[in-house]
Amino acid sequence: MSSVIPSINYTIEHMCSLYFGIKPLIVSSEIITGIRNCYDDPDRLGSDRICSAVAANKMYCGDIIVIDFGTATSFNCIAKEGEFLGGLICPGLKVSASALTSSAALLPKIEFDLPEKVIGTNTTDAIQSVIILGYVGMVEYLIKKINEERNINHKVIATGGMSSLIASETKLIDIIDPILTLEGLSLIAQMNGLA
Repeated sequence: MSSVIPSINYTIEHMCSLYFGIKPLIVSSEIITGIRNCYDDPDRLGSDRICSAVAANKMYCGDIIVIDFGTATSFNCIAKEGEFLGGLICPGLKVSASALTSSAALLPKIEFDLPEKVIGTNTTDAIQSVIILGYVGMVEYLIKKINEERNINHKVIATGGMSSLIASETKLIDIIDPILTLEGLSLIAQMNGLA
């Protein structure tokens, strides 16, 4: 089981026990993952990030950046030797848009559609340009900075709900794997003798 919402873990664990008669194995730094967790405090690394790193390391090999476009967008750096080096965490697209529109009374909520041009001629297009195209710019900049810092051109894998939208606008994302985290969860189950 992988969860980054601690308040529901108790409920899910008891549901598994009650309905399935099993105690779930919870993804953490304490179980076999096949990667070395180099985080300063390994227990603080989210289980979703662990799962994605495990899958990327096993399936794609090499020096990798996994970008998970979910509620938060996380950039996760995995060395070809199987080390989770660390990464970055920033607000996701939906969180960014929500913060903007809920903090400015006259700005409307938007759909996540690619604008036809950068310069918006109405409020919705103007917001879509910065939320989507500005986000692409941030992603590209951070990929370049990570590559410079490590002096390596990483293979870049995008996952998560908004991965296809962002990947469609940049050539720096090599692979879209929308279920990478689930693939990692399956691999971890196998490594721990559960599958």
